[in-house]
Amino acid sequence: MLNIIIYILITLFATTLGAISGMGGGVIMKPSFDLIGEYNASQIAVVTSCSVFTMSLVSVALKFLAKRKEGEEKPDYVIILFMALGSIAGGYLGNLVFGLITASASDAIVKICQNSVLITVMIFIIIYMNSASKPKSLNSKSKIVAVVAGLFLGIISSFLGIGGGPMNVAIIIFLFGYGMKTASICSLAIIIFSQATKIITMTIEGGFGIFNVEILIFVVVASVVGAFIGRFITKKISEKGAKVCFLCAQIIIVGLCIYNIVKYALAI
Repeated sequence: MLNIIIYILITLFATTLGAISGMGGGVIMKPSFDLIGEYNASQIAVVTSCSVFTMSLVSVALKFLAKRKEGEEKPDYVIILFMALGSIAGGYLGNLVFGLITASASDAIVKICQNSVLITVMIFIIIYMNSASKPKSLNSKSKIVAVVAGLFLGIISSFLGIGGGPMNVAIIIFLFGYGMKTASICSLAIIIFSQATKIITMTIEGGFGIFNVEILIFVVVASVVGAFIGRFITKKISEKGAKVCFLCAQIIIVGLCIYNIVKYALAI
């Protein structure tokens, strides 16, 4: 019972912060669950994918049901759709890569690989987001750029089992010049497509048979609650506040990844 409570609290914290920052939550859940060490990489992939998908779906639904504020930035939904389509293909390819690696390497090696890639990505994102008061942007309107970006994000996020939020937000800001809050909700919309693809793939391949369904139900419910709390906080904080939440999360993730890399390297 204690373990279930711990998983619920981690999920609630991760999805609340993920809903605020557009990260999805999987990027915190993945290294946190690795830290606990109760489940292997494949099992963690199941729970993070389901949790992130649920939270993103609820968050985006709440956003579109809410009344749009006067002067609020409006994204180009066509561009976001093309990016989402790219992430679907990327999500499928990333899941194939993940399957090949887990089939040929030990769980410790897989987790070291995932945490190493994740920490590298996080460091680049922290540098970019703090390079100036307003990060540089290409202000692109290209649908081809959107598809390629979505493909890349889908592959990386699916392989890491994190939903792709931090990378989504940073790349959306870099490519299209959106503000933090707009980039966050766009990121969650893209996560819905990429994680739906991964969940469908895992279902077809029988991936849910390896996981404790009871815990999965608790975690999914916690994700819904996290989405509501995150949406409530998002409406109360400023653009700067959202950026601070985003960057604080990156620092937490880097710390978790460093610990996990050392932990699993010693276990080999």
